[in-house]
Amino acid sequence: MSHRILVWFLWMSFTIVSCSVSQKVTFSWKNPDYRITEKPKKIFVAALVNNPHVRIHLEEEMGKAASQQGIQVERSWDYFPPTFK
Repeated sequence: MSHRILVWFLWMSFTIVSCSVSQKVTFSWKNPDYRITEKPKKIFVAALVNNPHVRIHLEEEMGKAASQQGIQVERSWDYFPPTFK
């Protein structure tokens, strides 16, 4: 279960980073043997950005999207203050 959460978190992190204008994906890899067998029940969402306002907004939006899919969400800003680095 935690492996699936990690894979989902990494996928979301790469998705967010790839939306930036100055970023370019030069290589990607997917484990051909990995198969999702069941939908995750709970995930931890963390946006790794310097701006705390952007971090909160991104985590809130990702949390809403996951919640709409029936997934419980724990956001990093619920545990780490905006000044945490």
